[in-house]
Amino acid sequence: MSYSRWSNGSWYVFWDSAMSGNLKKNQHLACWYDMSDEHMIEWSYIQVDELLNRKPDEIIKHLEMKYGCSPDEANELQEYMQDWRTDVNRQYNT
Repeated sequence: MSYSRWSNGSWYVFWDSAMSGNLKKNQHLACWYDMSDEHMIEWSYIQVDELLNRKPDEIIKHLEMKYGCSPDEANELQEYMQDWRTDVNRQYNT
């Protein structure tokens, strides 16, 4: 499932079923930024969950540093991550 594609922003974000197994903790979210190989990062469910449990300003700063993106772009990615975590929780009934 895709949450964002290049045509509508700087991000290509999708639930990477090829990297995911049958367990919730093994689900992966691919978050690619700016079509650069160095910014094509896979996140596990556990990594996303831990990140999203931080204070909002810490989340934005972490994403800015990891991707070299603007605060607005980091906020956009955070929203995609939240949507994905909700979908994973729904899929695994938690």
